[in-house]
Amino acid sequence: MPRPITELTKRELNALENNYQRLNQTAGGIYSLVEVRRELQRREGGNFDGKTVFETILKLARQSDTGFITYGQLFKCLHKVDWVGNGSQQKLNKDLGAVVYYCVQNKLPIVTSLIIRQNNNQLTNQAKQNIYDCAKQLGVTNMQANVELYISEQQEKSLNLARCDGALVW
Repeated sequence: MPRPITELTKRELNALENNYQRLNQTAGGIYSLVEVRRELQRREGGNFDGKTVFETILKLARQSDTGFITYGQLFKCLHKVDWVGNGSQQKLNKDLGAVVYYCVQNKLPIVTSLIIRQNNNQLTNQAKQNIYDCAKQLGVTNMQANVELYISEQQEKSLNLARCDGALVW
């Protein structure tokens, strides 16, 4: 009987992921590539779990006139300090990874699609691609093939969720 995935070391998980990539496969081993990536993401760990970040994003979105929030707003609300360069970015990246994992695991919309840069009031193309790629790597299969359509769909579902005070209604 194989060891539970939670007992594998990070090195073992990375080796499994690398083997899948080298062989251009997604399944065939004890654990699928999606399972391996989800376990790696789960371990990334930040100061907050995905549920806390999810609820914080929705709370801030409800308070926003547009339903969108900035990275700085989320960081300040979570960490209780102002954004200060690269260290803040690294912390927030872990928080965002945790919430995407939480959304995928619980079949929720990817609420990070509501987070925009303050200076241009929209998601950058890179942010859109990052959200799309992360969701795909974590095993979301019912995705639009077009990144723009996928992000638009996630934003609409996330905004609906925020408007309904967190009730799942789509």
